Amino acid sequence: CATLALPLLEPFETELSYLLYPIGGHYIRHLDIPAKQDAGWRLQGRSAAEGGSFTGGRTRRVVSFILYLNRMWPEGDGGALRVFQARDSSTRQHSSRAHDIAPEGGTLVVMMSGDVEHLVRETHAQRQCIVGWFNEYRQERVPDRDTFGASTRGCP
Repeated sequence: CATLALPLLEPFETELSYLLYPIGGHYIRHLDIPAKQDAGWRLQGRSAAEGGSFTGGRTRRVVSFILYLNRMWPEGDGGALRVFQARDSSTRQHSSRAHDIAPEGGTLVVMMSGDVEHLVRETHAQRQCIVGWFNEYRQERVPDRDTFGASTRGCP
């Protein structure tokens, strides 16, 4: 059994969403963070257009999870999560080997955000789930974007 090398996960850096897939809903094959090196980092705070309050920190998804809410899901209703074998860390190649997971209420799926590609197969009934991501955090200096005043200029 391999041990996962997880970065320090921040206790309050978690994203959480409720999703309702309508009949015919699906999601294409993807990773929850871009596949390139050092990708997926997002600035915390608001953009200049939104009033500008960046904190100087960035977060990136590390662990993804899905909790299904529909009880007694009939197989004929589709909507399975197709999870592909994790990328080979030495070649970075994607696998065609996959496993389907039925969206049965109470099922919890956990995967590494940058390593496990997945998709949602077309659903033939409304499908409900909670999705979330545990994030890692990186502190960094954000350049001063205040062009109208000197209140923050020269501060370390």
